[in-house]
Amino acid sequence: MVNGSLEHSKLIVEPPFPAYDGDEPFIFVSYAHDDSSRVFKELAWLREAGVNIWYDEGIAPGSHWHEALATAIDGCALFVVFLTKQSVRSENCVNEMDYALGKHRPFLWVELEPVELPHGVELSIGNRQGLLKHRLNEPDYRQKLLRAAQHPSTTASRHYQPIANVVRRPWRTATIVGLVIAILAVGYLFRGEETRPDITSIAVLPFQNLSGDVAQDYLADGLADELINQLGRVPALSVASRTSSFYYKTHPLLMEDIRQRLGVAHAVEGSVLKGDQYLTINTNLFDTDTGRQVWSDSYDTNVDRVSDIPAEVAQRIVDVLVPDAVPEALLAKSPQVKAAAYHAYLKGLDYLRRPPAPAALNAAIAHFEQALKEAPDYARAYAALCETHLAFYRMVRSEDAETHFNAAQGFCKQSLTLDNTLWEGRQSLATLYRHVGRLENALDEIRLADALHPNTASVHHELGKTLAELDAPVQAENVLKRAIALDAGFWGGYADLGDFLYVRGRYAEALEQFSKVHELSPDNGLALVSLGAAHYLLDDRDAAEAVWRLAVTEHAGSESRPYWQAATWLGINQLLLGCFDAAAYWQRQAISVSPNDHRLWGRYAESCQLQTADVLSDSASDAYARAIALAEAELQNNSNDWESLGFLAMYRSRTGVVEETRELVDRMLGLQPENPDALEIALHVAVQTSDEDWRNDLTRRLLALGFPRQLLDRDPFLGEAQVCPDRADLTETWDCTRDGTE
Repeated sequence: MVNGSLEHSKLIVEPPFPAYDGDEPFIFVSYAHDDSSRVFKELAWLREAGVNIWYDEGIAPGSHWHEALATAIDGCALFVVFLTKQSVRSENCVNEMDYALGKHRPFLWVELEPVELPHGVELSIGNRQGLLKHRLNEPDYRQKLLRAAQHPSTTASRHYQPIANVVRRPWRTATIVGLVIAILAVGYLFRGEETRPDITSIAVLPFQNLSGDVAQDYLADGLADELINQLGRVPALSVASRTSSFYYKTHPLLMEDIRQRLGVAHAVEGSVLKGDQYLTINTNLFDTDTGRQVWSDSYDTNVDRVSDIPAEVAQRIVDVLVPDAVPEALLAKSPQVKAAAYHAYLKGLDYLRRPPAPAALNAAIAHFEQALKEAPDYARAYAALCETHLAFYRMVRSEDAETHFNAAQGFCKQSLTLDNTLWEGRQSLATLYRHVGRLENALDEIRLADALHPNTASVHHELGKTLAELDAPVQAENVLKRAIALDAGFWGGYADLGDFLYVRGRYAEALEQFSKVHELSPDNGLALVSLGAAHYLLDDRDAAEAVWRLAVTEHAGSESRPYWQAATWLGINQLLLGCFDAAAYWQRQAISVSPNDHRLWGRYAESCQLQTADVLSDSASDAYARAIALAEAELQNNSNDWESLGFLAMYRSRTGVVEETRELVDRMLGLQPENPDALEIALHVAVQTSDEDWRNDLTRRLLALGFPRQLLDRDPFLGEAQVCPDRADLTETWDCTRDGTE
């Protein structure tokens, strides 16, 4: 708050009014004195609107400055900090934020201008509600800020004390700033926050379709999905993800199991019966600890009003569980939309939520386009089209990738043009930007999504992955753990954390996370692939192979990602065993499912090269050429794709082209300096270029991260090739010379 001195006092605008001094609720305002002219304008209209405000004008002459500040923060109903380039550099502002968070005060940040947050501040306020004034029009901004100031969270009503009644005690000024502040904030965010009493956890279970017509399942699922979205708007609620709660679509609804599996205190179940003109929806709210029904209601309405129901049900639930959490306006009904458009939208969601495959995604696109024909300004349909094309983009590695990227970006921006408060559009756009290496843009969008939809696990997943790619591992790990705390029943949270730990060489910890994924999602083939990889890096190759074989058996199919990933791992394992014909077989199986992935062609080229005693045969040369072309195409889409950078260097070096390979590797390691996979790729390039000093340095760094030495020794490109065990009955072999690369 204080960012000046007596010498600069003439530059500071005179305070517009005395600070509040009474026994009614008030807000505490933190700001930099260099921003006085701007901040005082904000305070003036807030006070005119009836908000009680305490700011540093309220410190009486002769008072102990820090003691007065601590007393005011202790007693405030809401702590508000105005963020600018000056305030984020102010040690006093940072100290005030840290103290308010440590005291669990209701917290709101207001960004008056675009600000690059220091890592410590970013971590401290990353999961707190905020407003970006520079991204809102003035009426919307004033309405949102006034609403927050007039309706602080339930924490305020429990902890509020009038200034006169607060016990005055010395406040120890924080002496640690920057990254150390971040470490201190972690203790608050990820220990105390998980058990804060003002966060109520809830799951919305799949609604039953009572019509007897499976074609109406989309409506029951869609309304439950919409209710999850509505409840997710409430900061005082932690809502289980759709993926977590929809597990019970095919499993018994046992409250004890729901509480244990999802980690929620309450659950909503319901049913839907649709007639020609009327719709009946029954909803029940249960306490998962006792199984007691807390509330129930029934809605009979015309089918044309179906889009209004989720907001009405959500409001009733909020009234029961957290009646003082938010004003009714925060649970605004969806803008009026034609019933035909809404039903088409829900049908599209039904296909989008299925396992990603071209047929399902194309069906989703057709329904969303139909929704837009019925309602051309339907922002959520545009956001859903963005998400669908994003799913296509992540699935295909081909010439169609750029088409889907451009479509996704266009639809996201169109949705936000129509409604800039759509957090789904912000999150999808953030994911899209991360995939093409625009990490600062991704961070900006995911912060906006978090401000619009706090306590959302999926937003924290995306934020954690973005921070990891921005080389902020401490913050990333804690955000990923926070995502799990917000939705303990969602397997994806453990998968994200496992991936994070895996690429940092923490294989035993990663194995624990992947085991949890398999426990929560036993039919998830990618969990089996990850489990096998962790076993492999822990040098338990028998366990790894058994898991991968299970994956290729259970997930065989022309569009199965688990199949081709498990197949290529089986190929890698056979290559290290010295069985190069078996390695080539599995790489060809992988290519048959995913023919546009350069990594698979590169692995196949390795196997072919080793089949001919390291002589670059025509088959190996053609496969490397294919891998190089595909890797270069990937880098056209994302110049910061570290895998494509490193593998491209390796492919070129294997074909005798060493120019620019060191530059490519340096770019990769600049992005992933402590990733064992990246260091292993770099080591292969160093060996190919015969740079012994570089090779020794990379080996030292790799082993220091816990990479198994025995795997390096078994690698035929790094050590001595193994002799393949005699297996006369083995049919899983491929002779590269019998077939080209087509």
